[in-house]
Amino acid sequence: QVTLNQSGGEAFHFMSIANDTKRWVSKYDTRTAKEVGRYWSVIPRDCSSSDGPPCTGGKDNQLRPNASRSYHPSRTAIDLFGNVWVANRGVDDQGSVTKIANDPSSCIDRNGNGTIETSSDLDNDGVIDANEMVTPNDWLDAKKYDECVLFTTPLGGTSGIGPRALAISVGFEGTSGDVWVGVHNEKKVVKLNASNGQPAPLSSTNSNTSIALGF
Repeated sequence: QVTLNQSGGEAFHFMSIANDTKRWVSKYDTRTAKEVGRYWSVIPRDCSSSDGPPCTGGKDNQLRPNASRSYHPSRTAIDLFGNVWVANRGVDDQGSVTKIANDPSSCIDRNGNGTIETSSDLDNDGVIDANEMVTPNDWLDAKKYDECVLFTTPLGGTSGIGPRALAISVGFEGTSGDVWVGVHNEKKVVKLNASNGQPAPLSSTNSNTSIALGF
């Protein structure tokens, strides 16, 4: 339940759970208890279209996933549009925050083939198997990833623990809400732009942005 005000809210029937050791996030339908999506928790920057820091040699110069490397996904939070935000702690590696689209209409056709490549329970057995999950054959190419994983923003240093807490506060009318991230080792809270994941000014004309972050 996402509480919009004291008298009402918006109910979503999906929950997303981070799996630290497996390096992915699973999406479940709470009405059926079936897994309906499974996503790698970190994606390199798509240098051809993403906002944010410049890329080096066509690749993101901070996030370099491979077949065995884990960025330790931990906390998840749901914005007012049902999108999932994932805090990847890093743990002596680059910490980050990833946004995963709730609705296929918000996913990005990065490879330009006219379809959205994303995980789905093709045999309806309630589990996303390896052949039902989009696994890149090139871990450094964003175009090979699940197209409902929108972007990953590096946050914090590369030693210790990075993003550890997540919260979505009230945003302006018609927006998904402000995204707030607690960065553990740096002992600070960062506000992110919900559209592109880049750090945003902490000041706002919207006075209703009080939140509580648990570290």
